[in-house]
Amino acid sequence: VHSDIEKISGLIGKKPTKVTLLVAADWKRKLYEIARKEKSFESTLKGASVAGLPMKDAPLVTKQLMKNVHSLGNILSSEGEQSALTDAKDFLSNEFGGCAVEIVNEENSSHQKAKLAMPAKPAIVLE
Repeated sequence: VHSDIEKISGLIGKKPTKVTLLVAADWKRKLYEIARKEKSFESTLKGASVAGLPMKDAPLVTKQLMKNVHSLGNILSSEGEQSALTDAKDFLSNEFGGCAVEIVNEENSSHQKAKLAMPAKPAIVLE
């Protein structure tokens, strides 16, 4: 997360005044686990349908997961990931000039980048 914030900050050419980390929704974690087991796009989508996951967004997320399907490892729960990021809040704030750091679950955000959050890879918004 730290290096990703550095890269984004470098691209926009300024230090952030606020960093928002958006943690992936629980259904994406379920889809992640299905993809880890099934290893194919079609099988993962079938599993997602059986599990009652949101099929409107499942194909796009599955496509992202398939890029690294053979190296998908264990992931933290949503609460675990949120907790780990919360523990790193002060460190990240200090690293980026004392800016505010906010950790938000994707489901509780209306930001357009929230949908980009993936398990173990939060979406990052710099202001």
